[in-house]
Amino acid sequence: MTRQQSLEWNLRLVEAAMGDVEPSKLAPLSKRHSELLVELAGLSSGVKEVDPFDEFFNGDLSNVVGFPAPKDREAS
Repeated sequence: MTRQQSLEWNLRLVEAAMGDVEPSKLAPLSKRHSELLVELAGLSSGVKEVDPFDEFFNGDLSNVVGFPAPKDREAS
């Protein structure tokens, strides 16, 4: 089973559960439904979202500007 098939199957389960659930349990199901839709949209778009923090911590320092400490002040 591919990732997309698994997500679609999970989405159908959540949708089925949403139709027959107590109102107090609807919020977590609704949240999961939204998450699944976002994941499925990400798979179909083919564009991978890049986290800037991941790029920074993975060693990509090409976009970091370093300024020396001012001459008249000592670094603390």
